Order: sequence, then structure tokens, then C-alpha cells
Amino acid sequence: MSANEHDVTNTEPKLLLPPTATAAEAEAAAEPTMQVLEVDGAKILLDKLGPVVVNTDGSISRIANWHELSEHERKTTLRRIGQRNQERRAALLEKAKAQSES
Repeated sequence: MSANEHDVTNTEPKLLLPPTATAAEAEAAAEPTMQVLEVDGAKILLDKLGPVVVNTDGSISRIANWHELSEHERKTTLRRIGQRNQERRAALLEKAKAQSES
């Protein structure tokens, strides 16, 4: 390379990074919005993804179309999922207890 190649100035505009958020803005963005729901006296925290579903094998999943449900559908679903999750959890704990005793 010759000395002239280093002297050439770049005429392309520089790309700048977006301005950084203030500490308060960053903190607000980092905290997910949580909804508190009370089911049979127990408070349940929900995020935008909806409730966690406990499956019969102990795995967990979410309701895929939660964001599309109406408010009435969400309340009904929460009540039914909450009851079913409690039943499934109790059955799984009982099964685990029986296996550990044998």
C-alpha cells in the first residue's frame, strides 16, 4: 500500500448508535408488567404470556393463543387452569411420595 491510499478520506456518513436510555427508562423496560389475580384466595402473578399449565407428566406449558382471548375467556381459563393445576400438582406429589416410600 502506498501512502496515498491511507490519506483517502471516507465520504460515507458515519452510522451512529441510538441514544442510551436513562436509568429509570431502562429499569421500567426491564420490569415485565405483572397482573395479579386471586383464585380461591391464592394470589397468582401473570405476565403477558398468560398462566403456566401443569401437564399430567409434570412438564409445564403455556396457552398459545392467550393474547387473543377476551377478558371473559381469560378469567374463565384462569379459573379452570388454576383448579386443574392444583389437582395435577397434588397427584404428582402423591405419586412422587409413593415412589420414594417403595
